[in-house]
Amino acid sequence: MHRNQFRRCLEGTSSLPADLSLWLLDLEAAHLAHPCPRQRKADPILAEIRKAG
Repeated sequence: MHRNQFRRCLEGTSSLPADLSLWLLDLEAAHLAHPCPRQRKADPILAEIRKAG
């Protein structure tokens, strides 16, 4: 994927191709199901994910 296409996806002005979107969702699920055993307790991103889950 070209970096401009990726940037547009992050900005919300474009969308990902379906195959990449599904792959990223699968990757997210795998990371959530098998988190790193060395997580920082005060990580704000992880705290937000825990609240949403």
